[in-house]
Amino acid sequence: MWKDSESKIDYIDFEYIADLVNYIILEDSLLPASIGVYGDWGSGKSSIMSISQKRLQNEDDKALIVNFNAWLFEGYDDIKTTIINYLLDSIEEKKKLGNTAKEILQGLRKSLLNINLIPVISKGFFAALSTFSTNPSASKPELILGQSENIKEFINTVKDNYIEATSDEKIRNEISMFREKFGELIDTTDITR
Repeated sequence: MWKDSESKIDYIDFEYIADLVNYIILEDSLLPASIGVYGDWGSGKSSIMSISQKRLQNEDDKALIVNFNAWLFEGYDDIKTTIINYLLDSIEEKKKLGNTAKEILQGLRKSLLNINLIPVISKGFFAALSTFSTNPSASKPELILGQSENIKEFINTVKDNYIEATSDEKIRNEISMFREKFGELIDTTDITR
């Protein structure tokens, strides 16, 4: 029985697949592209990727190769955010960033935080309403009668902030801004792909 670990040496004659993966990566006219390497457990997918990465480093030293093991993050609520943060961390670690790139990176992290706060705000809004409606004093009008204007004002403020924070337009704008700033970050580094 062989050890089940990836290899940088092609023992199973899959170099042609690694070459095809690299061809797609290096051919600008085919980008952007999503490449899937499929196979049964133990069939050599990780070895193909390892061989491909080794060759890609030799062919394009300005390519940023990021290894991400999704199994380590299984169960995380938002895997997309985890992957994006991992990518930003890799850019920061592997490339010497100038001040402009560092500022853009900081803005990207803030933008990502804003995008991720929207579900949190939604949950918090409904939790606050639930707490208010189950509060024992809420069933005693004499206790809240004098506070009714304050409560109404508070609820309207929370409602307005909730609507503003969770509007589709705001989400689209944040995502659009993130994409634009990410492109700027790549342009300020020497990353080619």
